[in-house]
Amino acid sequence: MSMAAVLPILSLIAGIVLSLTIGFPLSLGIVFAIMVTLVSVRSLGYSWKQQFAFGWDGVKQTKPVLLILFFVGLLVPLLMMAGTIPAIIYYGLSIINVNYLLVLAFLLTAAVSYLLGTSVGTLSTIGLSLMGIAHTAGISPAIVAGALISGAMVGERFSPISSSRLLVLANVGMTEAQDVRTRRPALFTVGICAVLFLLFDLFRGPAGSTDTIPMYQELLVSQFSVNWILVLPLIALITSFALRVKAAAALVYGIIASAVLVVIKGNLDAKTFVSSMLNGYVLHSGTPLDKLVHGGGMTSILGVLTLIILAGFLNGILNKANLLTPIVDKLMGDTKKRWCW
Repeated sequence: MSMAAVLPILSLIAGIVLSLTIGFPLSLGIVFAIMVTLVSVRSLGYSWKQQFAFGWDGVKQTKPVLLILFFVGLLVPLLMMAGTIPAIIYYGLSIINVNYLLVLAFLLTAAVSYLLGTSVGTLSTIGLSLMGIAHTAGISPAIVAGALISGAMVGERFSPISSSRLLVLANVGMTEAQDVRTRRPALFTVGICAVLFLLFDLFRGPAGSTDTIPMYQELLVSQFSVNWILVLPLIALITSFALRVKAAAALVYGIIASAVLVVIKGNLDAKTFVSSMLNGYVLHSGTPLDKLVHGGGMTSILGVLTLIILAGFLNGILNKANLLTPIVDKLMGDTKKRWCW
């Protein structure tokens, strides 16, 4: 294996390590890897034009993910402005036993992600609401985030409409029937996670005081006039996914439903609306709700979009130049022949 074939992988590892240790954006680490890759692959006989064509093909493969994240960046501030997220938090505080919030967060996001087939869509809707509930109950956001992400990944692995799952099956050449036969270890892991989060709930002690949750509910009602109509965008989203509508289209329906509610409420001026869409929603109520109801916006999502585009560009060059396959085959050896489920 030539040094020109190994250098791109080493440069990628070095770029990631430097990004994590020095603290500069991860995208710069990938840019460094791309520059090294372009020079290395050029020495293998590929022209600059061919390499950029390879990279563009890689970017095009990320288009579904880019669209979903872009729409999520639009959806989240709209859900805030429409009052949907505050309404879900209000009703959730009335229904959910916060003393078992960790295991409930895991199970709820697991169920919703299985239905929606997307972890991003799950975390940007019910995930935000559950995090808001955790905030009002005084539960550590770090461990709640762990429960939410763990649950959201369940749908990515098991949902019949999960794009990432279908992509993996296609890449490894597995059928649906073969995938079903390999689920037992994964299901066992899901069960272990549920038990662990239940144990965390049991040993972390009671959550919040008896006065905190009613106080937040009163503030939510005073600021957003909470009623069931505010939940319609979430219903539109879940219904769309249940009817097997593609994730991007379903998110558009949610965006439209949220935008209609924002227009009907009519309590935002154009400047505030544009600022919320670009930089994220901020309540400015002068109450503890300001820390609870905020976020979203395109600015926060641009960094992620840039990272995915760069990673797709690099992956396209590595794949088309056939640099990854020899390395993977050498590392894997004959494990494919030894292991089977």
